[in-house]
Amino acid sequence: MEAGKAIRRVVIIGQGLRGWLPAAYLAARFPDGRCQINFVETGGARTDDVLLARPSIRRFHQLLQMPERALVETAKAQLSHGVRARAAGGAILLPFGQYGYDHAGAEFQQYWCRAFKMGKAGGLGRYNLAAGLAEAGAFLTQTPKGQPALDFGYQLSAAGYCALLQAYARGHGAVSFDAADGFEVRTDEGGFVKTIHLAGADLECDMVIDARTEADVLAAGETPDLGWQGNRLYMPSHCDADLPGLELYSLVEALDRLIALWPDKDFLACEREEYNRLTYAERDRVSDMKTLLEHGVIGVTQSDALARKISVFSNRGRIAAEDHEVFTKPEWLAALIGCGIVPAHYDRLVDRMSLEDLLRWLASIEDGIGRTVEQAKLAARVV
Repeated sequence: MEAGKAIRRVVIIGQGLRGWLPAAYLAARFPDGRCQINFVETGGARTDDVLLARPSIRRFHQLLQMPERALVETAKAQLSHGVRARAAGGAILLPFGQYGYDHAGAEFQQYWCRAFKMGKAGGLGRYNLAAGLAEAGAFLTQTPKGQPALDFGYQLSAAGYCALLQAYARGHGAVSFDAADGFEVRTDEGGFVKTIHLAGADLECDMVIDARTEADVLAAGETPDLGWQGNRLYMPSHCDADLPGLELYSLVEALDRLIALWPDKDFLACEREEYNRLTYAERDRVSDMKTLLEHGVIGVTQSDALARKISVFSNRGRIAAEDHEVFTKPEWLAALIGCGIVPAHYDRLVDRMSLEDLLRWLASIEDGIGRTVEQAKLAARVV
């Protein structure tokens, strides 16, 4: 990259957490000060929310070298082993961990389906350690030997987490400007943003990251345009009380995409188009899950991807994977079963195990999970 074409000045527009998170992220990616990060804070940020952070947030914390102790003390972090999503028939727990174990070339749900159809197995959630821990309010950070793999995210205080990100960003050179009285975006003849005009300053910029929510953009009389246009990038905003955990996830994923395609001042169309393609794919995967949870399997128009997922699972018990999935296979499995779909057929590979052996195997998994959950609850009481 030619030195004269490098992006040197980035302006972030947003409020609270939605602005300080990208400021902290970029400060970590440009630790040598080659890129000046200015945050235009529009005010009105939420301060009393409890946020759910999916397991992928830990990669972001590693980037910032953020210690667990700071999360606990300042952001009041508590571990989370799943997302409790609101569905048409009631709440469904989408677990951060696998169901049972795959065996001899067949996935666990195939074995469970055989026993369930014969009335010999309980609900699928009994065979998921993460689900058991989440239901019991118990927590583990590592998978015990011989147990189904689990992962964890966090429940965080929005105010405390924002304070951590703000301290990090400021400590690494980011500067904030109060825009409670409004601001003006000034563009050149080609539509590229040149300056952000504030009451007390004109901020020159090579690139703008607009991290306001869609509602905030509309309230300001502007039209939100998801994705990257010119030298202005609108961050996605998946904020939904019925399906928590997506706001932080979508912000970090958007920043990962941006860094992978980091431009120079030429702002090549191919970089913007690839960024937008991935952004729209993420949006579609979120929309598919929301559609399934809100409407079940009938009575609503489904995307081709969701229709395929439902068809493949309802017939053969397999989870059809799409490119750029947001949700893991266990989460999709929980959602499909939770919406009342029991596969019509199971993989005949599971018939190689006798019914007696199958039932003993399922019972051993359930018993092992039960004991582990009880031990985790006891350990929590001792602490």
